[in-house]
Amino acid sequence: MLYNNIVSDNFFIKALFVNSKQSKSENIFGNNAVGASYRAVVTTMDDRKLVAVGSQDYQQGYNSLQLPYCYIGIGRSNNYIESFYASTSVNGKRSLRMWTPIIPNSQMVVFGKGDQVEAWGLELFISPTSALYLIVLTCAVSLLAIGVAIITLHCQEK
Repeated sequence: MLYNNIVSDNFFIKALFVNSKQSKSENIFGNNAVGASYRAVVTTMDDRKLVAVGSQDYQQGYNSLQLPYCYIGIGRSNNYIESFYASTSVNGKRSLRMWTPIIPNSQMVVFGKGDQVEAWGLELFISPTSALYLIVLTCAVSLLAIGVAIITLHCQEK
């Protein structure tokens, strides 16, 4: 008997910190930051707080090439990620910024603009609000098609 012990409903975060000299509205990718770290606070299924921590790797000599982003496994959660922190060192000082709430299984880019933490921006690769009109239109057309089919079959039955 075979048993699948891999739980497929665990969540993750994929984050990339880039140095961007532009304003956060333009979101032009710069080079990736060295040594950026991330922290996420989530609530587990049994209502306990969990802090997941990860860092963005950078290339070191004589090792294989590292991916420029960070994967953080957050396990099973019944809600959004309560707070997401991105941190890096700028001119010897720690710079930290927080965003809340974040959708689990998000892939995001943090646009850092030096030590001006207020100018840092966060953008999801797939933003649910960018295609909201398309989602509403698709749901409305689907409901209309199902409604027409139900009414037609109901009239044929009588």
